[in-house]
Amino acid sequence: GGGRQKIPYEPSAQWGLSGYHFAHALNFNYSYEIPLGQGLGGLAGILLSGWRTSGVVNMRTGQPQNPTQSISNPQRDLAVNPRSPNVNPNFHGEVVLSGGRDPNAYINLDAYLPSGTFEFGNLGRNTLIGPGSMTWNPAIAKRSSLTESVSLEFRTEFFNVLNRANFGPPANNLFNASGAKVGNAGTINSTSNTSRQVQFALKLLW
Repeated sequence: GGGRQKIPYEPSAQWGLSGYHFAHALNFNYSYEIPLGQGLGGLAGILLSGWRTSGVVNMRTGQPQNPTQSISNPQRDLAVNPRSPNVNPNFHGEVVLSGGRDPNAYINLDAYLPSGTFEFGNLGRNTLIGPGSMTWNPAIAKRSSLTESVSLEFRTEFFNVLNRANFGPPANNLFNASGAKVGNAGTINSTSNTSRQVQFALKLLW
């Protein structure tokens, strides 16, 4: 949170990435009139003309996460919030396991050690990057003229057409106040989007 301090009156102890930092993001919309059926008459012209495709693509890398440890009673009296675990100096692997695609084991807990009862923890703020996300919502539509001033548009819209599971943030409280590992630490129990959905629409324009 914006006002929380690991060490009261010492803001430099909370120096790190903003909680809204995304290293890479790509968002774009597109719309394309499909050039089929031009100049054709009869049934072929009716079936092939008037098609348009459009869509929205959103891709971004993960949001910073702040691994924490539960506050001990002496630290609670000192208004410490949040408390951090310590960096494991003997750890040399990947902090994010399996490229971040295994929700049952996102954080490698071997990268951290619990801090002592009177320690603030030496792990920096927002040092862990959470799961990235990607969604593609395409649509295809066909407009057919009924009269000179009236047309009918049929539209099919897809949401998360790739059916990609975009994971929510991992459980980031890694150790309890006494230093024992929290049961669900490092796991992901939610997604940030729905599964693939399809929507049909019919619109009369005049």
